[in-house]
Amino acid sequence: MRVISRCIAVLGLLLVVDCEGGAQVYSPTLRLKGQIDSSSLAAFAAGIYAQSGAVTPRQKAEAIWRFFLTDGRFVKPGFWYHIAGWTYEEPDGEVLDPLKLLNSYGFGLCYHIAPLLEAVYEAGGFEDARVWFLTGHSVTEVFYDGGYHHFDADMMGYNPVGDGDPKALPIRTFYLDTGQLALFLLTVLPGTQHGLRAEAR
Repeated sequence: MRVISRCIAVLGLLLVVDCEGGAQVYSPTLRLKGQIDSSSLAAFAAGIYAQSGAVTPRQKAEAIWRFFLTDGRFVKPGFWYHIAGWTYEEPDGEVLDPLKLLNSYGFGLCYHIAPLLEAVYEAGGFEDARVWFLTGHSVTEVFYDGGYHHFDADMMGYNPVGDGDPKALPIRTFYLDTGQLALFLLTVLPGTQHGLRAEAR
């Protein structure tokens, strides 16, 4: 019995030494047919561009933003979901690693998607992208065509164009109840050319 134990120990030691010396590491990726490669952020961004036919910086920024919309109008549901979930791991805490969010979790709220968008924009070749924390919400801006542009995949908002001094725009105040405010934001605000301030009552 002792001889067998020693043989197993020696064999195990040889295997460990052999593996440490020159082991081949394989990291296979599995995808559905037509699914974008999310094994790296650069491949992910390139796949989004190819799938959407995006060429210009604006088209590329919108393609990345649209890819993460979860209402089913722009992407087939199943890759990213807007749900409150617990992306928490010990000992580091909240998971914000872009590749882990994409490949292991696949869901999150604004404070997950905003830095994820930032990372994909940067991996996709944009000069700069940044995250803004608004009171109770996080959004992403990406720099192209000489300015920063707002993209919010969590609440489906974006502003692809803009010029001039925002401080020079007139501000109008409207008082709306919560239902009116939601309707206003969905219908009136995207097409407006004036600065507006809406307050719920």
